[in-house]
Amino acid sequence: MTKFVAVLVIVLALLSGCATAPPTLDAPVSLPAHFEEIWYRPSLEKPGFFVATDTGAVTVATNSVTFIGEKGSTNINYEKIQSLSFGKVQGDVFNDWVTVKFRDGDIDLYALLASGKGLGWGGGGVAARIFQTIKFALDQKGLGSVVEQK
Repeated sequence: MTKFVAVLVIVLALLSGCATAPPTLDAPVSLPAHFEEIWYRPSLEKPGFFVATDTGAVTVATNSVTFIGEKGSTNINYEKIQSLSFGKVQGDVFNDWVTVKFRDGDIDLYALLASGKGLGWGGGGVAARIFQTIKFALDQKGLGSVVEQK
């Protein structure tokens, strides 16, 4: 039985690492939209032992997306966004993340967002909904071309 569990864990880890297509809009969106218990990290690289550097809330408004966490905050105007993507990221084979690449002056920065409910496994599509909502807001501003298609 122990070998079966080990094999099952390996298979699930491998399957969860497969490419994830960006989700499509499955429900009406209204702005602003607010999401609680969100993991955040400012880098594509895994930040040590944990997959996130902060936990807080995300608000997607008509002009920007804002993360307010326990350790800090990030506000991103849509015009600064270089790309928006959805899927697995380095160091986390279980959860899907929203990756926002944006510019501040001459510097490329990142904001990665995922559901932090139930250690991330209980998110039930929260990251997908954040992605859909940001994509909707970008489309409303005529900036939908920055969304990466897989």
